Amino acid sequence: MTIERPEDVEHVLAATSGLLAEQGIVGERLLKVAAAGVVVQVWRDTIEYLHRRFTDAEMAHMSAVTCRDILPYFSEAGADADAVIGVLRDPDRPLLAGRKAQAVIGTHWRKFRTEVTAAPAAFGCT
Repeated sequence: MTIERPEDVEHVLAATSGLLAEQGIVGERLLKVAAAGVVVQVWRDTIEYLHRRFTDAEMAHMSAVTCRDILPYFSEAGADADAVIGVLRDPDRPLLAGRKAQAVIGTHWRKFRTEVTAAPAAFGCT
């Protein structure tokens, strides 16, 4: 399925929700899947070019921590995009043992914040 027009979004969401429900992914599980999807698209893909600086375990840890941090802002009614982006852009958010997000991203922090700020449309939050 592709989204070519804004009105296609509802169709894609309905179809996706149906497929996930068939697999037993509903309620809290669905919220976790949604948060994980946002982490991949908005967090992980944004810092992928920095992967060479981190081990696979560190990348996985950062993704798991980020998923945990944004999950409270997801509900069956949708996601609070401003809160999610706020979490992702928080320079003081603990990310790796003893290191805050801005220290982990380093000199690329400004670029990262700009890219994440543009992300709400990418994951359908309003």
